[in-house]
Amino acid sequence: MEEFVAKYYETKAKLQFILENLSVRTNLYNDNSDVFENVSNVKSSNFKLPKINIERFSVDYKDWPSFKYLYVSLDHDNMCLSNLQKFQYLRGLLLSEPANIIKHIPITETAYNEAWKKLLARYDKKKLIIFSLIKTFMEQPSFNDINTSNLRNIADTSDEVIRGLKSIDTKAESRDVWLIYILLQKVDSKTSQEWA
Repeated sequence: MEEFVAKYYETKAKLQFILENLSVRTNLYNDNSDVFENVSNVKSSNFKLPKINIERFSVDYKDWPSFKYLYVSLDHDNMCLSNLQKFQYLRGLLLSEPANIIKHIPITETAYNEAWKKLLARYDKKKLIIFSLIKTFMEQPSFNDINTSNLRNIADTSDEVIRGLKSIDTKAESRDVWLIYILLQKVDSKTSQEWA
């Protein structure tokens, strides 16, 4: 009897977790509510992937955190999608190098986990993301003709970099990472690669 009661509460907790996640997903997909009209048929083979506007990911490390956050929130953690559907959707969101990393993975139910691990191993590197953001900041063009458009571009890019650094790590804003980045620009490429 105790085993039955334990199983009951365990199952109830899992169902409650699933329902809460579906509620959160429904809010996230608010603009695409037609996807959730019939939740009972979500796992059916004719399930249509939601129209989510995630910017496609190419090679730039600074774009990885926002891509990863949106993708994990809307697809990776979506229990309504099979791994095959997640894999198909992931492939459609990748360009150039990231697409090539998973291009030859056969389309199977296990392909998604393999593909996601490969992408994490390549792009989920805090130091490279930080340096990519700092590089974006440092390589902003100089302007001889200062006008509102140029000033707005500088302000927007600077704000993007600072917010990106804050979202990664509070230490990423410190002067140390900026100085290390500048220093690595002054040493030979072998030393720079060994540091990274």
